[in-house]
Formats: sequence, C-alpha cells, structure tokens
Amino acid sequence: MRTKPGILKTQAFRIVLVYVLLFALSVAALLFFTYWNTRRTLDAQTDQIIEAEITGLSEQYQHLGVQGLAETVRARALHGGQALYLLADGLHRPISGNLDSWPQMSAQQGNFVEFDYERPVDGKLETRHARGRIFALAGDFSLLVAQDVHDRYLTTRMFTTTLPWTVGLILLLGLLGGLLMSQNMLRRLDVINRTSGEIIAGDLTRRVPVSGAADEFDVLAENLNRMLDRIERLMKG
Repeated sequence: MRTKPGILKTQAFRIVLVYVLLFALSVAALLFFTYWNTRRTLDAQTDQIIEAEITGLSEQYQHLGVQGLAETVRARALHGGQALYLLADGLHRPISGNLDSWPQMSAQQGNFVEFDYERPVDGKLETRHARGRIFALAGDFSLLVAQDVHDRYLTTRMFTTTLPWTVGLILLLGLLGGLLMSQNMLRRLDVINRTSGEIIAGDLTRRVPVSGAADEFDVLAENLNRMLDRIERLMKG
C-alpha cells in the first residue's frame, strides 16, 4: 500500500499556502498604497504651505531688500510654531531665523529638501526632521523656509518597521492554520484509506465511518458505503 503523503505535500496545505501568500501580498500592497497616498498628500500640503511662505517673503524682499527681509524673518521666527526660517549669506552663515546653523540636506523631488535639526524641548536638545525649500536671493544670499515634519517622519519609520512584521505574522499564522487544516483533512482521509484497505483485504462488511459533519467527506463516505452495499449484495447473489 502506498504511504500517505506528509502534511507539507498535501493538496490542502498547498491551497492554504497559496491563499496565505496572496492574502499577505494583498495586505502589504494595500498598506503600502495607503502609506504612499497619505505621505504624498501630507507632502503636498506641507509644500503648499512652504510655497506660500516663500511667495510672501519674496515679495517682502523685493520691496524691503535684504535688511527688511531679515526683519520679517526674525519676526516670523519668534512665533513660527512648526515653521522654520533661515536667512544666510553666501557662506551659509546665519543672518536671521530660528535655525542656529545651515543644516545638512538631502534633495527631494521638486527642489524640496529634507534635513535634521536640533530644537530645545523641555530644556533638552532634541533632533527633529524637517522639509523645506531654498530660495536663492541676489547678492548670493539664501533663504531656507521649512516645516517641522518630525511626527510624520516617526510615523513613516514606524510603518516601515511594522509592515515586514505584519506580513511575517500573517504568513506564520497562515502556515499554522494550513498545518492544522491539513492534519484534520489527512486524519479523515486516513480513516477512508484504512477502511478501504480492510475491504481490499477481504472484509466486505467494513464501511467508511460518517462523522455527521455533512461535509464533502461525509458525502464521499455515504457514496462509498452505498457502492459497497451494492457490491456485497451482488457478491452474495
């Protein structure tokens, strides 16, 4: 008699495995799209605020010059909230603003930059993340206008850390569920195979047990039992 296959080779386990993989990929794609769309929307809102700030400050520069712009930046920096300003000369030495020095930046799409900066929070310096744009002025002056996006940055880092664990957990739980389902299916198939082996050995009185679950295995067992009843009657006849 042919030996029964291992759990990992059963059709039930393969079906569950394919389903789990498709489900995990679907969840990952959905979460990634949600994250990407949310970040794109938040970036667009932040960029609009920055563009509006630059437009207003550039008008101040055209009317008042560098000194007037420096006074305007200094006034806005006093109650800037999440807004960050830095007017600097050609050597990136600060003239006015609420940033102590010109930060190291990474370029983004659309001439926008992102950078880390330090800000005192509860008496301690805290490194935070910001997104902004540089506006070049005549005389080799530069104006940096940015928005603090540290909370969103932390959310992004948490998401990129959580997503692989989420997908891994889905795969793990799915595989465990697949093993349990395969074991249950193999157990019921093993009863049918064992009964069939006894009938082949000559015991025509044996019948396949019906569990009462009214599922496809019970339908199969009932059909086999009716076939065996008919064979037994024919043999006796």
